Amino acid sequence: MSGCLDRVRETDDKTADSVRLCQAMVFNDDETETHHVRLRLREGDDRLYDEEAALEPHEWLTVEAADVEPTEGAFTFEFQLNGAGWHEMDMTTIRSDPVAATALVTGDDSFVFLESSKGNIEC
Repeated sequence: MSGCLDRVRETDDKTADSVRLCQAMVFNDDETETHHVRLRLREGDDRLYDEEAALEPHEWLTVEAADVEPTEGAFTFEFQLNGAGWHEMDMTTIRSDPVAATALVTGDDSFVFLESSKGNIEC
């Protein structure tokens, strides 16, 4: 994937029936700490992807369209940071085609979701 991701919008609650997946990623942007993360991708009750890893600073864990079937649907991106509760993002709220999202980890319990916007990614 190349391009930029934007901070998740707080005001747009519109969703699409389905989206075409590019990727979902957890990126450890913490300069000093290793973090244990778990990444899942769901469509409804179906778990399409589930993987975990200990991420050193500037390492990432990614699920791409080639890793799942189907590649189009109403996806939910979930991740867990250091064994704490789950955080999720409804990928049908992203306004690009295809869609991409990143959970940017900045500390032990600190993260932000970033999303693709129209025209800023290539898959």
